Amino acid sequence: MPMRAEGDTGAVRSGGIAAGDSFTRREQSIENVWFRQHEVDNIKKMRERLMAQKKQLADFEQHLDEMEEAARRRQEAPNEGQ
Repeated sequence: MPMRAEGDTGAVRSGGIAAGDSFTRREQSIENVWFRQHEVDNIKKMRERLMAQKKQLADFEQHLDEMEEAARRRQEAPNEGQ
């Protein structure tokens, strides 16, 4: 099996002169842009999920309030006839 040089395996280049060439800088820049966009997308999705959960929680709370009010009215109703 022949010996391979550092870049022959497809591995990320280490520091030094190779890290400063234009291809490496361009590649790193593209990766950084992708990563930032990926983060923005994830934050947006999480924000949407949070808003949906808040709406669901508000709906549950409203339903609970209505149930408590109905129970309170039923409890007071027999006392009114006496």
